[in-house]
Amino acid sequence: MFIYTCLICLVAAGLAFALPRPLSIVSVPLALIGTLCGLLGVILSVVAALRDMPKPSESPTLYGCLTIILLFLLALGYAMFAPSIRRANEFARRAKCGENLKTIHSAIEAYRQSHSGEYPPTLRSLVEAGLLDAERLHCPGTPADSGIGYDYFPPGGSSTQPATQPHVLASDRKGNHEWRKSNEGRNVLYVSGLVTWVSAPPDEWENPRP
Repeated sequence: MFIYTCLICLVAAGLAFALPRPLSIVSVPLALIGTLCGLLGVILSVVAALRDMPKPSESPTLYGCLTIILLFLLALGYAMFAPSIRRANEFARRAKCGENLKTIHSAIEAYRQSHSGEYPPTLRSLVEAGLLDAERLHCPGTPADSGIGYDYFPPGGSSTQPATQPHVLASDRKGNHEWRKSNEGRNVLYVSGLVTWVSAPPDEWENPRP
């Protein structure tokens, strides 16, 4: 009965990974916990069976089978956890990039207050003016040698954004996130200061400024 309960935990963990993406942030830790409990229970069941069974010399075939099962479960656990950990790390990078965009917006507003409401020509201008730490221009998901991790779209600059949508002030640069390759989306900063994750085609916004 115990081993069946553990298997149910594994199935529940698989269902958690299959939840729609809006619930992914919640499903990832739940799935990790469920998977860990399920695998641990199955492994302990196998270990208990090994302890209670006859000596290897008396039942070599059964002992070998249980050993293979244990090794298989360990390999299965690694195969299941590796993608989950990478996905959890990606969510953490997304959150950090979004936090940087909020800080960038605060620096932009401070710049405007001392420049008659004008927007800075580039994001580097904020660093040169002492309003922003240079590290805030680097998204954790951006390759180390790629420089600034955000595209900048000051009002009045060139942009192909639909006029019916709120003006996007800045966004994650293309390639910041590994899932970006599948066009899942990116962090976006609006003029109002709102930062959100949106799905968008790779070239929806053009002519960015660094």
